[in-house]
Amino acid sequence: MRLWSSALLALVAEAAILPEKIVEFTRGEERPVTLTERRIWDEFGYDDAAQADYSGPDGKFHLTVWRLKDSTGAMAAFRWFRPAGMVDSKWEKLAVENAESLFFAFGNYLFRYDGRRPKVGEFELLASLLPKFEKSALPSTPGFLPAKNRVTASDRYLLGPASLEAFAPSVPPSAAAFSTGAEGIGARFSSPAGELRLVIFSYPTPHIARDRLPEFQKIAGAVVKRSGPLVAVVLPPADRDEAERLLAEVRYEANVTLNQRMPGQGENPGNLILAIFVLIGILLLFATTFGFALGGFRILWRKVTGQEVDRQEMIVLHLEDK
Repeated sequence: MRLWSSALLALVAEAAILPEKIVEFTRGEERPVTLTERRIWDEFGYDDAAQADYSGPDGKFHLTVWRLKDSTGAMAAFRWFRPAGMVDSKWEKLAVENAESLFFAFGNYLFRYDGRRPKVGEFELLASLLPKFEKSALPSTPGFLPAKNRVTASDRYLLGPASLEAFAPSVPPSAAAFSTGAEGIGARFSSPAGELRLVIFSYPTPHIARDRLPEFQKIAGAVVKRSGPLVAVVLPPADRDEAERLLAEVRYEANVTLNQRMPGQGENPGNLILAIFVLIGILLLFATTFGFALGGFRILWRKVTGQEVDRQEMIVLHLEDK
């Protein structure tokens, strides 16, 4: 019986996401989190979630975390799930806050603090204790979304048909072709002719983007542009003049990175030749200095003693007589 109890306690401890203590704060009962729009959560890579109350000498707070498969999924979930009415926060790159709460993405987790903001040391400890935590580089696609006239908090990341249907339903999944490795980001923009909806799809190569372009051009009323591996679409209904002005802001600039291994200092032929000449110069300087020193010694010896330094007889072979 004790064995079964120990095993059950071990399983419960393993299933817990939130640590029992964060510095001087003690956790209450960990509870599950109710999810809506489960199709979108699953597409973003939802893995688990938990919430609990923490209390300590410095007060108390309520902490909720959502765990995704990777950092890209957490970024997508943040852009979609951020609470309305919050403003940008300096806590993290992807963070919003109000007077009572802080909501942000860090690695493959989403965090919401209610009642109290964490101090840096507290959060670093929490991040080190979270199971299955990972932090990888985020995709560059959001950087291509124009900032001018963008409606605040309207940007949404697209990772598959579910998010496409929710945020850009006029684009058929067959046109987006997420099976090719595409990802997208969309947002609303204000203009004199009314609001515009722009979606940018990023493909692994310009060739794939070129192949997808005709499929987007089939969308009635849409205005489409390709730039490198990007396909930008202003969704209907759209004022064509304003749509063209918005699409002109979407520009792909390739950053070329050479993966070729560069030779080390000892492998560079130029450095090797230079080192040889330096060595020759050192040897010549040494030989010259030694010659002058030897000659000076012989002269000094003759002046001091009045004698010549003993000379060794030279053996001469008279080969001309042979």
